[in-house]
Amino acid sequence: MIMLLLEAKITFYTKEDWSDALPHNVDAEGILRASINLGDGYLFSGQIKALYGEKVYMRGEYYNVLIECATIHDEAYEDIKYLLSIGRKFTIQTAFRIVGSGNITDFLYY
Repeated sequence: MIMLLLEAKITFYTKEDWSDALPHNVDAEGILRASINLGDGYLFSGQIKALYGEKVYMRGEYYNVLIECATIHDEAYEDIKYLLSIGRKFTIQTAFRIVGSGNITDFLYY
């Protein structure tokens, strides 16, 4: 399978940070699929996976994660590769609701 794999440091916003924040902490053990917005109109699906076995992502805390982007391949990758760089900021969304943010710490397209 060809996909984009991001390693990132993420946080989920609290109500104090962002009015649209989730009302609760986020389960890290189940399948967590969110929209990743790199900017420039590019929003794509990614499955967020805990790197260190966290059970819950506490809002307002930072976590190192892997984000598997199985829908990024071939032409899609060619379109977004200029946006991929270490330190690149992105937002985490559920539809158009921004619920968190992150920074790319590493990436691999394979």
